Amino acid sequence: MDSLAVSNNVEFALIYRAGPGPNGGGGSYWLHSGTIDTVWFRPSGDVRWIYHTHPVGPAWDSFRASTADQDFLRLLQGMGSPRKTSVIIPEGGTPFRFDITTKRK
Repeated sequence: MDSLAVSNNVEFALIYRAGPGPNGGGGSYWLHSGTIDTVWFRPSGDVRWIYHTHPVGPAWDSFRASTADQDFLRLLQGMGSPRKTSVIIPEGGTPFRFDITTKRK
């Protein structure tokens, strides 16, 4: 996903939409593209937010979860999504997991 984000100069998010099977089995994966500094998808309780990319640049802190990242994960959880964490793939960096309590430095 890092290469995809770099070559297109936008953020991407990978989500899983739960299916009718046990624990959401039988669902489907969706890749969403955004803009240079955000990516959005319709929030729902059946969504598991797997990954999203962060660009590198003077206006971004690519190596930390933003308040907006945490708020969106919190929104999904409030709608019934069982996913408690997500992963950020920073441009040229090591992917890292975050949750709604991850402290910003």
